[in-house]
Amino acid sequence: MSEAQFPPLPEPGPVPPDRLRRRIDPSVFGAASTAELDAHHGLIGQDRALDAIAFGAAVRHRGFHIYVMGEPGSRRRTALRSVLEDRARAAEPPPDWVYVNNFADERRPKALRLPHGMAVLLRDAMAGLIEDLVIDLPAAFETEDYKARRGNIDAAHQARQQTLFEALAERARNAGIAIIRTPTGFAFAPLRDGEVMKPEEVEKLSAEERKEIEAKLRPLQEALADLVQNRFPAIAREYRAAVRAFDREVALQAIRRSIAEVAGQFAGIEPIEVYLRAVEADLAENVGLFRALAEEAEKQPTEIKITHTHPALRRYRVNVMTGGPESAAGAGAPLVEETD
Repeated sequence: MSEAQFPPLPEPGPVPPDRLRRRIDPSVFGAASTAELDAHHGLIGQDRALDAIAFGAAVRHRGFHIYVMGEPGSRRRTALRSVLEDRARAAEPPPDWVYVNNFADERRPKALRLPHGMAVLLRDAMAGLIEDLVIDLPAAFETEDYKARRGNIDAAHQARQQTLFEALAERARNAGIAIIRTPTGFAFAPLRDGEVMKPEEVEKLSAEERKEIEAKLRPLQEALADLVQNRFPAIAREYRAAVRAFDREVALQAIRRSIAEVAGQFAGIEPIEVYLRAVEADLAENVGLFRALAEEAEKQPTEIKITHTHPALRRYRVNVMTGGPESAAGAGAPLVEETD
């Protein structure tokens, strides 16, 4: 404002009332009202202070800090925050960090360093994955294809046992001995004219005939003991292994299909790819958990929905440490303010 806009001061003496207040022509501001003006966040008349704050904010080494002191109402905090916010917006955003389960040792969770904005996306994707599998995994074992293929495995197991038993029964018949089922298992009885001899008939046999029958029974009893104690348990173990392998194959089809959808969102991010491979392996080993949860839900009097928050499914939860929704949505580095 030029000095010509103000009239010269009068000689010392009484001051007229119209000179007690400075009057400024509003047209010098270039606006009809203050509502049209931009807010000023700096320190008016404190260019050196603003330069010092900008210089301090540019230092990227540990051990440096800025100390600001001033009278209350001097807007020093607002000015400092404004400078730091501008610098934070222009800075490279920091990586996200999440904790995930260590399936090999649950006492030692794993920390994953992820690109900025990926933490929340991974957390939500894993929650969706688990909730899909809560439905898809049990359903995979209810299809007609599964039932038919499982029936073939069951039939093959029963056929192997039946073949071994019939071979022993045929061997016994050729020796004049029958294998009969009792409440406690199996027993042998001599045959006469193709019919099982009654106990009283056996009692009437001569000592030589009994001795001959006992001689035939001894190898048959040993063969039956071998079937019951060794061959049948071995077949049962092979059957259980075949069922487990088949169930794993069926489960992996559903698991890999769901994980492929998740992996597609994070292609090229190695920590997530490694984590998802571990998740796939663990899911394959815990298919029974999902089937048990489905059976538990069916037994409830009212329909309930098993979600990823179920305690039994906590092992698949992604815990976001840094990189919440606010950082995922915006660019730049965060500005952290800790008041004391």
